[in-house]
Amino acid sequence: MPGKVAKIGTFSEWVGMFNDWRKEIGVDHGEISSFHFDTLYGAIETEEIQFGHFKGRRKWENLRQIPTQQMRDALLNMIVYQGDTEFASCEQQRHLFETAPTDYDRKAITRVMIEEMRHGWQMCALLMDHFGYSGKVEAQKMLERRAFENQRLLGAFNVDVDNWMDFFTYTDFVDRDGKFQLQMLKYSGFAPLGRSMSYMLREEAFHMGTGNDGLRRRIQQCSDGLFALAQGLFELFARGDVFCKDQDSGGLMILTSPGSNLPSQPVDSSILSDPSILLRTHGLASETTAMDLFPAIGDFGK
Repeated sequence: MPGKVAKIGTFSEWVGMFNDWRKEIGVDHGEISSFHFDTLYGAIETEEIQFGHFKGRRKWENLRQIPTQQMRDALLNMIVYQGDTEFASCEQQRHLFETAPTDYDRKAITRVMIEEMRHGWQMCALLMDHFGYSGKVEAQKMLERRAFENQRLLGAFNVDVDNWMDFFTYTDFVDRDGKFQLQMLKYSGFAPLGRSMSYMLREEAFHMGTGNDGLRRRIQQCSDGLFALAQGLFELFARGDVFCKDQDSGGLMILTSPGSNLPSQPVDSSILSDPSILLRTHGLASETTAMDLFPAIGDFGK
């Protein structure tokens, strides 16, 4: 971080930046402005590391206990990327309040956005509590980047979600990927990160339910609902490719190596080659209807 000088020295100063960020992106209104944000830690299954070279040893409570600098760097990177996506999603969806189809949907997106902000808050608390000066700098930068200025770390989070069909599709499928990531982090050998996941996983389940319910209603109400969903899925896979295509990159290999103490699970490639599987498994269409929507998926884009 050459040339980057931290403006914040305490978490209270970071909270001031967080409040300013909400106002700057235009979402500091209603229940969001009055909500009391907090850092929440839950229980973990065991105090022992469950995977990798250090299986059976006590989980690490601070950075000094983590054996190698490479692992400490990977942990920092993982927390930064997780937090960056949380704040980015709020920026992507910032205009949807004005076009909410119903009061129920407006309340739902308010809750989703509050919980995404709290997830970002949680990651920044970890950074500031455990990573010293570097953590303060990264927590500050997380509130300085803007999705609508193409500055977020993952390209999929720099694209506006400017209509409700996209929002429902995004929360049903991209947040499903998010839940998978949080489930992995729950097993982290770094105990404070693992303890952060229980509340985040509960909140993420609501986001997925919001998307699935919205898609069901749209399909039931509109004759073009399934075709709009099909179009949204193709666009979603184009955006979301970043989550899957670089599995063999050096950084991810570090995070899923035995020494990282996180369980590694393969991506179901059949879903990427045939999105109709998603419609069927999520109860959004019958097998016949889903296959009608994707008659020649292998030829798409040729």
